[in-house]
Amino acid sequence: MFKRLITAVFFICLIAVFGFQSAYAGNPNWKAEQDALFTELGLKPGDIITKSKQDLEKAKTFMPAKLYQWLKDEKLMDLKINGFQFDASFDDYWIKRSRENKGKYAVDEAGGIIDVATGKCPVFIDGMPFSDSEIGVDIPRSGQKVMYNRNLVLRRTGSQSHEHVVVWVDFERGFERVVQAAWIQYYYWGRKGGPVKNPEKLEYRSLNVAYSPFDMAGTASLVLRTLGAKEDQLYVYVPAIRRVKRLSGANRSDPYMGSEATLDEAFGWDGLISSMKWTYKGRKTALLWILDWAAERSTQMVHHADGSWTESSSPIRVGYETPGSTCATWAPTNAVWVPRKFHVIEAMPKDPYYASGKAVYWVDTKTGMISYKFIYERGGDFRKGIAIFLSHVRWGDSCGVQGNCSHLFIDEKLKHATLIRGGCGKLKESVTELRNIFNSPKINPRKLSVENMKVLTK
Repeated sequence: MFKRLITAVFFICLIAVFGFQSAYAGNPNWKAEQDALFTELGLKPGDIITKSKQDLEKAKTFMPAKLYQWLKDEKLMDLKINGFQFDASFDDYWIKRSRENKGKYAVDEAGGIIDVATGKCPVFIDGMPFSDSEIGVDIPRSGQKVMYNRNLVLRRTGSQSHEHVVVWVDFERGFERVVQAAWIQYYYWGRKGGPVKNPEKLEYRSLNVAYSPFDMAGTASLVLRTLGAKEDQLYVYVPAIRRVKRLSGANRSDPYMGSEATLDEAFGWDGLISSMKWTYKGRKTALLWILDWAAERSTQMVHHADGSWTESSSPIRVGYETPGSTCATWAPTNAVWVPRKFHVIEAMPKDPYYASGKAVYWVDTKTGMISYKFIYERGGDFRKGIAIFLSHVRWGDSCGVQGNCSHLFIDEKLKHATLIRGGCGKLKESVTELRNIFNSPKINPRKLSVENMKVLTK
């Protein structure tokens, strides 16, 4: 009897182990592919790139030009070269659905995505709509295709609450002020459970709301993005006047809570893809800026009884808060650099009143997420750089690099930076724990509605 019990337990363990592995088969060649990128760049894990003349000449070949300039000007720490210590791939479900989409979608002349079979904007998409073979320098509208892939990756969580703090950082003095807020989104595309009721024909609902300090608390903005590359519906609530106001959704380039960030720059780009003229410049192997812990491990989110998943990560640290730091006040001090392959894309706003000119995006070819964005004035002068620090997470039988870390905005014209720390635990006694929340039943269309915003005025 005991022998049979041991045998049964053994087989149950085998099933559990191999069942788990099959759900996360990922990419069995990830290590070899990463080693090939190290070889291509002439680097190896453990290398340190300093500001020596020899190292700077080498750095030119594997960094975006502006990052290289910051390194040369001694605004950055020496580069600690590392690699992912694990397979940072998507789960098998997402990979399968993305493969099944090959040839199903196209981008029309207006820049909107369409179903090839119907010629209309799809009501629902699951998986990345465009394969790697459908993207290239000589392939029309490749820039838009990369950005639509990125949108679907971000929206695959069903819903998300990105609790964060917005930190003002002066180039000279360091810390100035902080605002605590949340970015809450309900997605209609990319939901693993399939399409849900969508009578208003929306792509997503988005609510930004500030919690502190006192003079900002309650300030909120609601975005309803309509299918078919149409202008957003944008509403704001200002506590001082206790009214909901509708604004034009055409221009989302105004400052977010008075910072260097804008609504369009959430996770690199949250504007309408059809509002820009995109030019695909090709693929380039370069270094990804990532927090040290995020290169070492994936994060297992915590599952709750209501079906939601939560996660809090170790926060990014920057120069002004790191004793003995010799880098800029805004520069990360707990980050490493990992070799990756990127899509490089340029975008120019169609709106002549948009607050900036050309933007250059560096999008990770494997994860689909934006890593860097460099923004220029309409006259051509450099204005602002954005670095986005992401991490790989697991929730249930899903996994992938998702938008759940920090943003860094560096405005050279104003000599000012904004650091948005997302889902980064408890920073100070006065700030409650900041979390990333996926698929919470509390995040629903009714909560993210104009009617609910009007309740605030009662």
